[in-house]
Parts: sequence; structure tokens; C-alpha cells
Amino acid sequence: MFKPKTSEKVMDDVKLQIVNNGGSIYLEYYMIKGFAAEIPESFVQTLEHNPNINSMEEDQLVHTMK
Repeated sequence: MFKPKTSEKVMDDVKLQIVNNGGSIYLEYYMIKGFAAEIPESFVQTLEHNPNINSMEEDQLVHTMK
């Protein structure tokens, strides 16, 4: 997820970097500044140090309460 004031250009640049490094974007969110992607392990650390990124997490199953 990007920080709230991150511009569309910066987000597009990050998505392009992911694709150029062998990854893929498979879902884009519009209510929040973020997307879901397959990111090569070798590029994850680069993204973790990007000052525009607020958080990253691996996909996981989510369950509702019964």
C-alpha cells in the first residue's frame, strides 16, 4: 500500500518497475492506493526501501467470523 499522498505517476512507476523485473500486477485497488502483484523475491527488498510505500504483505486467506 502506498502512502496517502503518493502521486499516480509514482505508483505507475513502481508498477512498471515490478513488471520490468519479472513480476506482474494482477489486481488494482481504487479505494486505497495499492495493488496486488506477483513480485520476484529479488525485487522485494528494493520495494521495502521505497519511501512512498507504506506497507507490503503476502497474500493470505481471510475468513469471516461465524
